[in-house]
Amino acid sequence: MRFALESKVNAILEKDGLAGCYHFLHELALTHKISELRRQAYELARSRWIDTLKVESLHRALSIQYWVDRYGKDGPKSWIILGVVSGKKKGGMHDEKETSRIGIRWFRDSKEVKDVEIPLELTNLSAEELLRSVINLHVAHILESMYKNLKAKPLFANRDLALSFRRSTEGAGEPELRVQLTSQYEIGVLVEFISGKFAISPASRLASQAETRLNSQTVDPASNGHGFIENLHCVLVSEDTVSRAFTVGWLPVRNPGLPQDELKPFLPRDTLQLSWFRKYGWHPDWFLAFSSGMSGERWWLIEMYVHVFLLKWT
Repeated sequence: MRFALESKVNAILEKDGLAGCYHFLHELALTHKISELRRQAYELARSRWIDTLKVESLHRALSIQYWVDRYGKDGPKSWIILGVVSGKKKGGMHDEKETSRIGIRWFRDSKEVKDVEIPLELTNLSAEELLRSVINLHVAHILESMYKNLKAKPLFANRDLALSFRRSTEGAGEPELRVQLTSQYEIGVLVEFISGKFAISPASRLASQAETRLNSQTVDPASNGHGFIENLHCVLVSEDTVSRAFTVGWLPVRNPGLPQDELKPFLPRDTLQLSWFRKYGWHPDWFLAFSSGMSGERWWLIEMYVHVFLLKWT
């Protein structure tokens, strides 16, 4: 290889001088870097990142898709493309001081992201570190979007419940969303880097159910993932209320058959859970209802007539 390379360089020196020699060796180095990153990516796809990466070799370029099938066959895809970028500027003008370089493009959920600077280390080549840098940005985008959506809800906006988002910094671990759901219960929401799936801690029956729904029922968690956390909050509050009510003599009952359309004009628009109770000795037409949503909880005293009449119990 050395003999072939020396012969090629000498021929270029004779024809194009030192500038031609530099151009040839520079392009050779860029091509070699792309090849090395490609080799590492294929190795990752066969080992630690198996079934989560798709590596494609392009002309002097490399495509790495991560979180393969995370959102199903027809869901959005995410990938990066590494390739050699020429020194030409827009309009076809060429600056002699500019040389070609390796550039990176990031496509998040099938859309190119152009307003984010991606760190690209080309001295100590590491395909895994590059992937982790990009995925870190993707995870932060998802969790921060969920944070902003939750922050706008009255319970968090009024600081009745605590909410925080931590970006990943050197030595600080992965991005994490922390949500206080009740006075005594707080969860941490993470996204696993390799699989792209959510993980909620501490583990519990209801948290596991919310985690499963987040991982299976949405292809755009940045936009609507917050809804699963809101529902988890309301389910927790409702279950706790039912448990406490039972201990003091209130009997949980099923919906007595009131149509949702009849209830909508009276209940808050953000109501996600509605629990029903009765007391021993009450008239069959009377019920106590408990509604929960992101604006708070309310009690309702309800008497059923031919037409429904509701009265808020303060």
